[in-house]
Amino acid sequence: MQQQMKAIKQVPTLLVILVLVGCSRRIAPADVAGRYTANRGNGVDVLEIRKDGLYSYTCKLGKTPDFENTTHWPQASIEATDFRNEGRWNLHYDEGEPRITLDHFQACARDYRRPPGLWDVPVERSLFGTIRLPIDSDVGFYFVKH
Repeated sequence: MQQQMKAIKQVPTLLVILVLVGCSRRIAPADVAGRYTANRGNGVDVLEIRKDGLYSYTCKLGKTPDFENTTHWPQASIEATDFRNEGRWNLHYDEGEPRITLDHFQACARDYRRPPGLWDVPVERSLFGTIRLPIDSDVGFYFVKH
């Protein structure tokens, strides 16, 4: 019984250590490089971040609007099927937070589309260690690394 109590007392310490290790904010460029897909539910978004400092982004919109609120994009055709852009990327830290900047980026989703420019976004690790880039974390949209 005494040995069981000792083991139970060690569980919180082990849990704290695992949480602290899992929450490490250090992310290397090699960790960021890879293939990401967006989980926004419509179309297919693929972001390829290469180790050589370049990225490519492609998506297929399909034949239905990306989001219900598309009235502010009347010039955008809902028949669009392909979209692609590419450019350079770099990893940097802002007050200890890892961030990635994509140069000449233009989002595919109509509600997030702006002219090509810089997209500076935090690099996050999920609770399970998966690297993701938030598109709109308020509604749970991310590029998730595979």
